[in-house]
Amino acid sequence: MSAFAVFGMTRDFALAEARKRTPTTRTDLVKGTRVTVDLTPDEWEDAVQKRADEVMAGARTVQLCKPFDAPQFARDFIALCRNRGGVSGFDHQGAST
Repeated sequence: MSAFAVFGMTRDFALAEARKRTPTTRTDLVKGTRVTVDLTPDEWEDAVQKRADEVMAGARTVQLCKPFDAPQFARDFIALCRNRGGVSGFDHQGAST
């Protein structure tokens, strides 16, 4: 029996990853002393968007769905995701079990 999995990166996954890993504070240097400053919600959202852009531009991929039993279903899934937009780095891999 074979299984075909689809790997790639979606904007939704990149945003979720960025929200988990983006700090809510920054360190500023004031008169030679390091001060921790809380980000405003707008600054934090800008930082999240920037980090998500970096994730989308990177080489990291994740499995996007459960494995399919035939390669044409994986290709159809890829086509649907590409039409939706906000995706990068698609590949499908087959594995015999």
